[in-house]
This record gives sequence, C-alpha cells and structure tokens, in this order.
Amino acid sequence: MKTVLLQYIDQSKIIVIHNWAGINNIKQIPKEQNRFLAKLKINNKFIINYSGNIGQTHNVEILIEVAFRLKTKKKSFF
Repeated sequence: MKTVLLQYIDQSKIIVIHNWAGINNIKQIPKEQNRFLAKLKINNKFIINYSGNIGQTHNVEILIEVAFRLKTKKKSFF
C-alpha cells in the first residue's frame, strides 16, 4: 500500500503501522484489573472487538446482525 501511496503523496507523510507489531508486548490481564474498562465504566459489560477490514467486498451487515442477535439474545445465528 505504501508503494501505491507514494505515487500521490510525499513519503514523509506516510506512516506504516504493521499488523500485530506489538504482539509480544501484549499481556492479558483480568477484566477486573483493566483500568481502561473501569474508566469507561464498561467492565461489567459483554464486549466484542472486531479487528478486521471493512470495505466494499466485506459483509458488514453480518456484524450488525450478530450484534442485534446478541443484544436480543436470540438463540440461532443462522
């Protein structure tokens, strides 16, 4: 992607963040000790994180459908 962008913009304006760059530095902590969740007051919530791409070829609607079904506690997903 950087190579493509270089056709349109100066290299000094491009920052590349590699996928999973800090994976070895990530340490799992108990939810009760997570200061970020406590600050947002969501440490007692069921949380799902989507860390994929969202583009024209991706089925974003399925994420919305799953969220709705989880919220309404429907048993069947498919």
